[in-house]
Parts: sequence; C-alpha cells; structure tokens
Amino acid sequence: MPRDNSSSPFAAQWQARFDFPPEWQPYADSHLSCLKPSKAEELRPLLVFLFEDLPARVARSRSSAYHQVAEAYGWVCFQAWQTSSHFPWFAEKYADFLRVSLKARRLPPAAGVVADLIMCGSEANVCGFQPLVLADPELVREAQDARRAGAYEPFLKAKEKYAEFDKRLVREPAFLCDWKALKKAFPRETSKKGILHRTLVPERNWVRNGGAKFDTRSRQFQAALDLLCWKYCLWGIDQGKPLLLKPSVVVTPFGTQFFIPSYLSFDAKRDLDLGMATRLHRARGQKRQGEKLSASRVQKADEATRAKSYDAEARKLGHKGEARYQFIARKLGQLYHGDSRPIRRLLAS
Repeated sequence: MPRDNSSSPFAAQWQARFDFPPEWQPYADSHLSCLKPSKAEELRPLLVFLFEDLPARVARSRSSAYHQVAEAYGWVCFQAWQTSSHFPWFAEKYADFLRVSLKARRLPPAAGVVADLIMCGSEANVCGFQPLVLADPELVREAQDARRAGAYEPFLKAKEKYAEFDKRLVREPAFLCDWKALKKAFPRETSKKGILHRTLVPERNWVRNGGAKFDTRSRQFQAALDLLCWKYCLWGIDQGKPLLLKPSVVVTPFGTQFFIPSYLSFDAKRDLDLGMATRLHRARGQKRQGEKLSASRVQKADEATRAKSYDAEARKLGHKGEARYQFIARKLGQLYHGDSRPIRRLLAS
C-alpha cells in the first residue's frame, strides 16, 4: 500500500515541482510508458522512493546534511524525469547513488559533495549556470528520440546534398572494393550481426587513449574500420550498407552541438533550419543576453548580495517590518516610500 504523505511538506513540495496530483503513480506511469523500457525501469523505483519512502525519513532526521542530500536527490530525479540529455551521464545513476546513501546508517562523504554541487551557491531552480527546470523539456525529448532513430531531417533543409552522397555510396566502386578487401582480411569481424560502429571522436577532438592500436586482431580491425569510415564519411556499416554521416543538432549536458560532415558544402542559412536549432537550444530557458542585459544582471546580482548582507545586519540590530526594509534601502542608497516589494524581490532572488 502506498504511504499517505499528504501532510508531508517534503512530499508536497516535490509533487508540486513534478506537477503531480496526490495520486501520483498513475500520472507518472503514463509518462514512463512513453520512455524506453530500460529508462522507465530505472526511473520508476527512484520516484517511488522519493514520494513514498523518503518523506518519512526526512521527517525523522534532524540532520541538515541529510535534508540537503534529500533535496539533491529530488532534483536529480527531476532531471531524469525531464530528459536524459541535459544532466551528466546519467541522472538516474546519480539518483541511485544518493538513494543508497540516504538509506545507509551514515551518509558517505561523496553524497555530501554531490548534494553540495547541486544545492550550494545556486539560485532557485538553477545549478550554477545550468537550469534545473527546462523551459521546454518535451522539445528536448523529441530531439533526443529523433537522434536515437538517426532522424536529423527536421534540422536539414538541403536534403538533396545528403541524398546525393548517400545514393552515390551504394554504387561507389571504390567503396565496394574497399569493403570487399576488409571482409577478406577480417571475415569473422565483418560478418557479425548488427552495425559495425567506428570509434567515437571525443569532444573537441581530444584523443585521450593514445589513438589507434594494432597489438591485437580486434584492435587492428577497429583501426581499419575507422579508416574506412573516415574515407567515406561514415558513422558505421550495417551488413555491408554504408551509413553516411548526417548534419546534426544535438543537445548535450554541456551545450548544443552542431555537426557538419566534411563532404557537405555548408551554407548555414540554406542548409540548416536555424530557427528550429535555436528553439532547441533555448529549450533550457536561457535568458536574453547582450552587453546591456548582461551588465544589468550583474548589477542586480551584486545588489541582491548586498541587500542580503544588510538584511542580516538589520536583524542583528533588531529592526523589524517596515523599519527593516527602510534600513536596507538606505544602505543600498535608495529612497524608501513605504513600498517594500523591490527590497523583498532582491532578498528572494
């Protein structure tokens, strides 16, 4: 039987953040059914722990460190609920580690570090420079599903450029000759079922593992396959069919990645739907930027920091109510006319 956590502030807070009704499980199951089975299988017990078990543990604990780890656990579960593309690999793994930590007799130091990284020095709903609440998670999920299916066409206007090389590859004599030679040298490796993948190129083209190796047969095959894929701009080979690289726009935990294959004569305005790519990038909810806007935000952040410092000073001096707001305004060099809302907004930011 699900526990009745209706009176738990912790459970109520997280139900509100997830936009869940009191009977949350049917609502959650509806969303989980749209995910990959493996993803849903990982996420469901994490949510059950968050809403059914953890609220009672939080109520019993008087440890501020425990409460912080519990809050961090909720936020990591929320990242996994939104999308797997936004958080470091993967939100479910972080959540599972925090769940085990919250059930242990003592919190391991690493759990405190993870919780501090998520919770400390951040504004509401923001972790450092990263949003914890995406503006349009559905758009990110759609792009994520399209990426898994290899469907980048929504971002690609100049489909004829891709089609030209894709059709050419199928009957390219040089490719057919090269593939025949690879099969002859590595018959066992090339006859495997499924896609033969080239080695992924690390971010920024950094090679951290020493590059190609030839000390074993499997490594010799991989090195030869990588060379073949480089020669014809492939991401892999499927039962002899060459899989041509496509232009792509991909959301990663650290930003939005544009990839332009080397065979494409690229024209940004004509070849890519930049409007759609921009919407995908802005799905995180970034604020507008520019010299004036950025300067204004920096000034406001500095003003908020000073306001909080003056608020602490006012409380020590025993100022309350209007006298407290008047004290803060005077310290900030502002005139106070009885409207405390600007000061309260600064204190809440």
